Amino acid sequence: MSARLFSLAGDGTLKEIIAIKQPPLMFSVEKIIKRLRSQIRLLITKNSIGRDIRVYEDDTFIVSYPKSGNTWVRLMLSDLITTSYAPDFESRLSPIPNIYEQKSKLLEKYPRPRILKSHEYFNPQYNRVVYIVRDPRDVLVSAYHYMIKRRTITELYPISKFVEACVSKQYFGQYGSWSENVGSWLGAKQLSPNFLLLRYEDILADPTGELRRIVTFLNIHASNDDIEKAVRKNSFENMQDMEKQYGHSWRETSTTRMDKLFFRNGKAGSWRKELMPDSIRLIEKNWADTMSRLGYKVSLPAEQANHFQTDQ
Repeated sequence: MSARLFSLAGDGTLKEIIAIKQPPLMFSVEKIIKRLRSQIRLLITKNSIGRDIRVYEDDTFIVSYPKSGNTWVRLMLSDLITTSYAPDFESRLSPIPNIYEQKSKLLEKYPRPRILKSHEYFNPQYNRVVYIVRDPRDVLVSAYHYMIKRRTITELYPISKFVEACVSKQYFGQYGSWSENVGSWLGAKQLSPNFLLLRYEDILADPTGELRRIVTFLNIHASNDDIEKAVRKNSFENMQDMEKQYGHSWRETSTTRMDKLFFRNGKAGSWRKELMPDSIRLIEKNWADTMSRLGYKVSLPAEQANHFQTDQ
């Protein structure tokens, strides 16, 4: 990088005197500036139906990027806060409504304090938040199969192309990229006592312990037996069976392909079998910093991944 000095010649033209070499800006500073600009654009320019609802100070939001375990957590929690024994999804999930499926006026009729589902990036109106995060490589694999189920794409559409589209926010762009969504919450709320961070992988490994953390955070009165029962009732096998029986009447799946399951895999690390090396590198090059911060190991050397991080 250089600074060029000029003087005004007699004929009125500019004449270069000297070009002074200057040291390049530190990459870390440039990266921080890019991220700040990205977050500002995200918060100012994006508009979503989910950001138009009326929010009360005593609301709690179960927030995640899509395909990160939000529905599973809602099912377990709903079993602890309601006495309803209705077997279908709509009834079982009704105590924790999805903000994208109901108008604000209807949501306002729910008894307070409310617990609501959201996929939004950071919203300063959300006072108390349970945030669920998942390895983005598994998120994109799950999202790929979900889009096939919804008939948005077909099996002929390569998963590598889908990964490229997600990284560039062609899918789920209203929520930001995975890194923008997660990073916005970590940056703004991680140190707040009203913010509980959960990893999908930890819930898989110890569902009883992680559900107990949520129950404690939300001040829900539930015995150990209640918690264990909710975990057993919502095992992955049971959720699959319930989907096969009631998926046709669930708003989330009623118009989708019935030969594909919403609760498809439910495991951690399936990206290792489904993603090609180039797709893994693309995800890690863009989101390595946020992944490492959350304990998700990247296969690229750290310095190489950080050098290519360009999420905007």
